[in-house]
Amino acid sequence: MKIKIITILSVVIVSAGAVFIASYFYRVHQSTIARQEFVKNKENSQRKLAKEIKEERQKTMPPPLSSKMSSLKNTKQSPPGRVLSNPQKTPCPESLLKKLGIAGEDIIKNRGKYRNHDVHIEWMDHVYSVFNNLDPLTEEAIIHNHTTLLYIKDNLDKAYLNGEISQEEFNNGLTELMKWFQATNESILNEEEYKQLFGISVEDGEKYVDQIGADIPEYGFILNSDIAVEEVKNLVQGYKLEEINTSFKKMVLEREKIGNKVNADEITLEEARQAFKDSQQSFVNKCKDLLTEQEVEIIFGSMANLEMGVQEEKQPDWAKHAEEELGFPVENSKTTLEMVQKKLDKQTMDDLSFFHQNRKKEIEGIGIRLDKGEITLENAKNIANDLQAVYRDNCRSILSDEEFTLIFGSRDNQTSAPSKTDPGQSDGGKI
Repeated sequence: MKIKIITILSVVIVSAGAVFIASYFYRVHQSTIARQEFVKNKENSQRKLAKEIKEERQKTMPPPLSSKMSSLKNTKQSPPGRVLSNPQKTPCPESLLKKLGIAGEDIIKNRGKYRNHDVHIEWMDHVYSVFNNLDPLTEEAIIHNHTTLLYIKDNLDKAYLNGEISQEEFNNGLTELMKWFQATNESILNEEEYKQLFGISVEDGEKYVDQIGADIPEYGFILNSDIAVEEVKNLVQGYKLEEINTSFKKMVLEREKIGNKVNADEITLEEARQAFKDSQQSFVNKCKDLLTEQEVEIIFGSMANLEMGVQEEKQPDWAKHAEEELGFPVENSKTTLEMVQKKLDKQTMDDLSFFHQNRKKEIEGIGIRLDKGEITLENAKNIANDLQAVYRDNCRSILSDEEFTLIFGSRDNQTSAPSKTDPGQSDGGKI
């Protein structure tokens, strides 16, 4: 599987620390909890927190790093593994470490804590899938490189969210950190190995890293994709944007702390859910108190976007009428009507239409119950999202990987239903 550096580095940037969001309000926390709770709330509202997710992951994820390394090192009959380039030490970004108050001994003392971080486990699983039987020296260099990155990135995030550094300082620090990560990988891997691991050339990787700081939005809470940030700044008073930004960063930091408490078994899952909800509501209330209705629409696109924390995705004009043409919606904005009609046979399209119409009727029923006061808005959202998950599950069961991507645009939220191409196997519900 080809994994581009933009994907891998984005996992590091977004998942290793609580930072910004462009498309989703709550894509802000590095823990498994927040990624499941908020990044995927549009399509999966089952609200699994840390322990629940760990139980699910145990069914499908590879063994822990320790056992993985052991199995690799103790394999007696496997063919000789690829020995990578001798890793050279690349000094950590000194100016960034100085700004964050991090000493060399702090890195050595704390980076080991990130070996069991879900982002690191996923990263090493990818490394092992690309390079079989790594030599111990290179393996340890890759591990140290990534865990060091996660540790420094966490400290950079916290400094920004606590107001200790400015937006510009954060952007510069992130660029400096990722350039170090890039240089270290270049010292560990030769060009061919780098391309195998990241899916692109060293040159393209360097170009991406150079652009990282410039790509970070000044205000990560702006959900309205129809308006430029500069225009928002012209239409909404600066002090309001700064107050909202402060509240937004406070929410992000609170959620990080909540996630850490759950992982440490200091609070229950129900307490964590309530704390997340309270944190979200506090931010929403701040926006409502500070902004006019027109300003809410300018920043978030609509009041519903603010309350849901989701930016409504834009689709091409034909996709808006896909249900009339096909009987079911097409979520992939890059897919054309002709592509669907050419790829899917009539029986498959009829089945998709059947799944969609059933979901549509049930959602209409939810609206009626909500209007009657039989259920709360929160319950209505959860039920609707559960129906969406079931709908995708059903579609997944009759579509190949290629067909599923054609309709939904991403396999990130695959469910556990077996696919058409492998009827005897399960997708495993990978998170």
